[in-house]
Amino acid sequence: MAGSKFVPPPTTLLNTWANWIVGIGEKDQYTGSWLSHAIDSLYRVLIGVTIAAACGVTLGVTIGWFRLAAKLIDPVVQILRPIPITAWVPLAVVFFGIRNGSAFFLIALGAFFPIVVNTAAGVQRTPLLLVRAARMPGIWPYMLLPRVVLPAFAGLRIGIGYHL
Repeated sequence: MAGSKFVPPPTTLLNTWANWIVGIGEKDQYTGSWLSHAIDSLYRVLIGVTIAAACGVTLGVTIGWFRLAAKLIDPVVQILRPIPITAWVPLAVVFFGIRNGSAFFLIALGAFFPIVVNTAAGVQRTPLLLVRAARMPGIWPYMLLPRVVLPAFAGLRIGIGYHL
């Protein structure tokens, strides 16, 4: 059979996967290494998305709530946003090395821009009727943001979905 030279039979594939994932079969450098690598990757994604969420929601709310911040910060965000994540890799390696720091930075950067843009848009598009309704009983102005505006948007949900 000519095709077997290029494509292994399914049994070989299954045996290799079993060896790689749970360590069944011949012992080599990759035996049973899948779970530890998957946990390491999950750790990097969780840290990166947490950093992106903290910074992105804060900046997005600032851009969406304050007009001056929108005029000053939003153009910078819109200029940096289209740059592909792969273009940031050399910068990440220079500043953070090839360890976890650069992975955290790149994952955070990938989730940061969708979170900022969607949070700012969500805050800006909060229905005025909700804000007026909250002001009627005399809510303090500093309570408008956490009680009325923040529950009205989905920026963080969209940013997290971008990576998970």
